[in-house]
Amino acid sequence: MSNTPPPPPTDPSELIKHFQALSSTLDDKYDTTHDLADLHDSLAALQSALSALPADDTDDARRADIVAGLYRGLNRCYRHTGAAEYLDGATEYAKEAVELTRDAPAQVGHLANTAVFVSMKHERSGLLGEIEEAIMYCEIALAVMGEGEVDVEERASTCSKACVFFERKYKQTEDVGDLQMAVHYGREAVEYSATAGALHRSGRVNNLAKHLWTRYRLLGDIDDLRKAAACWEEVAETMPQDHPDWTRLVANVVNFLREVYKESMDVDDFRRMVAFFRRRVEATPRVHPGRREALVGLCSLLIDDYMQTGNLKAVREAIENAGEVLELTPPGHPDRAEALTDLASYLTREYHDTGDLETLDRAIRYSEEAVALNDPTVYRANHLSTISLGLGARYERKGDLDDLRRAILYAREGIAVAHEDEEARVPIVHNLARLQYMMFKRASTRENLDEMLVCAETAVEQTPPGQPRSYIPLSNLAGCLEAKYYFTNDRAALLRAAEIMEELLTLALPGDTTRHKFMSNLAAFLTLKNLGLEKPDELEMKRAVYYAEEALSAVPKDHTDRASFLVNLGLTRMEVFDGADMDTTQLFLEAWECHHSPPLTRIHGARYAAGVLVQMGKWEESSRMLEDAIRMLPKVSTRSLEGQDKQQMLVKISGLPTTAACVALEAGKSAYHALGLLEISRGIIIGSTIDYRGDISDLKERHPEKFQKLEELRTEIDTPLPDSYESHMVGSRSFQTEEAYLQARNRAFKRREEALEEMDEILKEIRKLPGCERFQLAPSEEELKSWAKDGPVVTFVSSSYRSDAIILTSSSVTALPLPDLVHDDIEGRLSVIFEAPAKRSKKKRSPAAEMREYAERNQKMREMLLWLWNVAVKPVLQNLEIIDEHGNSKVDKLPHVWWIGTGKLNMAPFHAAGDHARGSTENALSHVISSYTPTIKALSYARGKKLSIFSKPDPRLLLVSMAKTPGGGALPDAAKEVEGIMDITKGLVSSKHLEHPSADDVLTQFGSFEVMHFACHGVSNPYDPSESHLMLQRDSNTADSLTVAAISRKNARTAQIAYLSACSTANNAATQLADEIIHIASGFQLAGFNHVLATMWPAESAVCTEIAVAFYRALFDGSGGEEGHLRVGRAMREAVLGVRERHPLLPRKWAPFIHLGA
Repeated sequence: MSNTPPPPPTDPSELIKHFQALSSTLDDKYDTTHDLADLHDSLAALQSALSALPADDTDDARRADIVAGLYRGLNRCYRHTGAAEYLDGATEYAKEAVELTRDAPAQVGHLANTAVFVSMKHERSGLLGEIEEAIMYCEIALAVMGEGEVDVEERASTCSKACVFFERKYKQTEDVGDLQMAVHYGREAVEYSATAGALHRSGRVNNLAKHLWTRYRLLGDIDDLRKAAACWEEVAETMPQDHPDWTRLVANVVNFLREVYKESMDVDDFRRMVAFFRRRVEATPRVHPGRREALVGLCSLLIDDYMQTGNLKAVREAIENAGEVLELTPPGHPDRAEALTDLASYLTREYHDTGDLETLDRAIRYSEEAVALNDPTVYRANHLSTISLGLGARYERKGDLDDLRRAILYAREGIAVAHEDEEARVPIVHNLARLQYMMFKRASTRENLDEMLVCAETAVEQTPPGQPRSYIPLSNLAGCLEAKYYFTNDRAALLRAAEIMEELLTLALPGDTTRHKFMSNLAAFLTLKNLGLEKPDELEMKRAVYYAEEALSAVPKDHTDRASFLVNLGLTRMEVFDGADMDTTQLFLEAWECHHSPPLTRIHGARYAAGVLVQMGKWEESSRMLEDAIRMLPKVSTRSLEGQDKQQMLVKISGLPTTAACVALEAGKSAYHALGLLEISRGIIIGSTIDYRGDISDLKERHPEKFQKLEELRTEIDTPLPDSYESHMVGSRSFQTEEAYLQARNRAFKRREEALEEMDEILKEIRKLPGCERFQLAPSEEELKSWAKDGPVVTFVSSSYRSDAIILTSSSVTALPLPDLVHDDIEGRLSVIFEAPAKRSKKKRSPAAEMREYAERNQKMREMLLWLWNVAVKPVLQNLEIIDEHGNSKVDKLPHVWWIGTGKLNMAPFHAAGDHARGSTENALSHVISSYTPTIKALSYARGKKLSIFSKPDPRLLLVSMAKTPGGGALPDAAKEVEGIMDITKGLVSSKHLEHPSADDVLTQFGSFEVMHFACHGVSNPYDPSESHLMLQRDSNTADSLTVAAISRKNARTAQIAYLSACSTANNAATQLADEIIHIASGFQLAGFNHVLATMWPAESAVCTEIAVAFYRALFDGSGGEEGHLRVGRAMREAVLGVRERHPLLPRKWAPFIHLGA
């Protein structure tokens, strides 16, 4: 059998078919071999077919079919080699095919292919004419198709090509007409794609989206943006999730939708974006690697939703999703810190809306973990910023100074980390300004003031004008300047603050919810500017009234700020109109009735209203108003001793207790009633601690569910409500829309009303429980009398209305009017106590000059003590029938008297009052054993334990001495003091001596010793009395502070006596917190010591030693036969008398030493 191929057919038609078949076989062979020679042979076969056509052949369709084969083959050669001659040949044959198929259906395909080949030539050459020619062939193809029945996919494909070609032309010409045509053909390509699942539809939709986006960026038509976003959504919906471009595409969709929302600010657009992303998350399995990224994106959108609309559900959904993100980001994952910070940030936002402290604590724990990871990426500034914000929020709530200090440290570090990233740095600078403002309110140091102002100025400088909420830094700066004015009395700071407020009014648009706050602040600044001026600016004062009235008119009746604005307007009117009228009185009364406002602001209004009522002679109405205000105090959250908010609260009610008591007495109410008001409203910090270790502790133990509910309600009621959608100090809270703010505000208002009602109900329920009948109420009269069984308790009150001594005995409560105790005289008389020696000049003064000055200071002291005897102490002792009118004793045994000074009298040395000239008995020391107690409640607390050091088999004494102190003067007598005490107590107690210990060294000893003795320096802090401290030593070069706050947190159940042989340990230098009696000695009382021996003002080192040794000698020698608690006070009196006998005319030596407690 022969292998020779058969000869080609001789018939032309058959011969043509033969060559076409051969070409097809060679094409198939190329698909396998990819050998260019096979393509060349295929083309040769087609050329033979073309040559075989008869010269007179009229079958254009047959010729066109061969030509089409040639241009397809040449196109394949071009794709194989990239050689231009192949593309040129393909283009020419395609054009010939077009000519050969006029009026034939096949022409459309040849036109489209010609367009493609010409466009490919354009890709090589960039010649505008070639892309225009490609467009022309597409448009001819579409015209040939007409509007009749056509292959919709072919029409869609051709439109898509025209769309692409017009896009190319637009890029070259930048003619918007070309872009318009690209969009036109892109839209037609999509419309002719029959269904969403049609072949190539996704690509065409994608192209249309790109062109719409380009046109939007060029022309700004939001409709283009919406349509582009819709296109992207469709593409994303149809793309398989395992497609490599799926994640990127989803991100693009969200970006488009976000742009839509930015342009439209239409909530529906935003929710469409959130809903889309939520669907993508729901469709992504938990094990899918893209789920974590999808959740992160959804969380971001949900937080945006919350900030835009105030939708609390959105932030809670974000928290839930962020929790899953954290689970999907295990320890060691590079994004772990970011996941922790995101969750912390969302929790902090929820806290600001709900006030739930546990939520904030969780946020801080996550933030602490994030910061501890020490993320080296650019996100570390965000971690530091988030924890700083959280700690700052918790400080505002709980007042823990450590939170504030840490918040400031983290903010500073965040600024340092973000020094080159302005976008990250500016918010942290804003926050640091806010934190320093809070620290300044707490500590009021020049350092805090300076850093606060620097941060506030920097925040203003770094906030571009016109930026949303750009006026907030300016508002912050005005607040800081106001603080500077109050601290330094720098009038320039006040004037600049007023100028800034004027500017802010021009920046805040009418209807802006911050505008009313700016107006109220401006009114206050304008009033301040004119206070004390010999000739106030009448126009400015009238403007102040106008702005205060405008601010009030803009605030709804249920707004949290309303009481504040009412009080501000009332005070402004009083200044402008030189006094109060009924309209002004009504403003204060309305402030009191603002139940949506914070309790303390309402109390402020009540106090001013009461003052005006007194001026009108309406004593009964005034007394009732003040009593209602005082009885609201238990509804205010009882926070820790360190709480700056608590101390700021008490500054606001400074003087209120004595005023209320005096007005009550003037209104004819009983002494018991007045004393009850004092017990409720004085020593609130001490009282709350005692309650927690007494009534509240019992409630917590016996009825924990009632305790928990009570604490939750107190905290909730005291939580500030959202004031505006622009927070006053950046960093705490900020909504982006009015709608979001209003939703949050309405939720908070409704909840506060419910909480107030629930508070009343829970207190009623608690008082029905056995043993809780007087819970958080003033003690009954009989209960009060029982606390005077060991001796009278005398409480001095003085106001501009009257002065009295309220005398509590075991049989009665009476008020003794003291007409000679003039309120306006008190401050000047008592100021000699704290009169410091003249500052030493460079030129050394002679000993004689120093002695003269010392004698003069003692002379002033003697005059003050005699005055105090005549106007206060002597009338009391006569009333008690302890002395007669000539000062002679009427009793056989020295009675024990407990003194309580309120208001300006809180530092009066009643125990030393009188004439101490030799032979004189016209003084308190000659007739009574004096002790002090902050309140009657504190006296009861001190008597809660028996004095057991004399009955215990092995009582223990801790001695702490600081002969030398870093930053303090030497105490050469400290060692002698310790030695003397140890000699006296040898064999009676077990002693331990700590020399130069740290605060922690001492704190760990609390509870192990019945007696603790300190020979060291004491410091009284006038700005933050909870930071008053004993000076100890951290290391050889660093001082340490044993603060009131740290001491009072201890609960030493075995503690009995604390002897503080240091300066000013019973000195409350914070005059605005006079009724809180916060000093080092009271800190020891709260720590559980029944007795504290302390000093009211600085004492001489040698005298400290002498009295301390004498005290222990008298205490352990039997102290005049007294037993129990009375023994301690008598021992101190004997020790002081010993020094007085030698130095009767030098009361500065011996008068500061006092006994506090049982």
